[in-house]
Amino acid sequence: MTKFQDFYGNVRVKDAESVRNAVQSDCGISDQSFRNWAGGVFEPDSRWWSILNGVAERFGYGKIYVL
Repeated sequence: MTKFQDFYGNVRVKDAESVRNAVQSDCGISDQSFRNWAGGVFEPDSRWWSILNGVAERFGYGKIYVL
């Protein structure tokens, strides 16, 4: 299981859509890219890690990646 897949799988149901929208907006990625990340097909490239950490923290979750 990838780190992003693990993170998104543990997001509260009430936060899931908001987290998805924030990730897509902040990273500028497509629906397919998000599905690939969330499904564990691909791990996000390290250039996105700080943005993804910021989104996670904004919604009250811990950091996903150690930079």
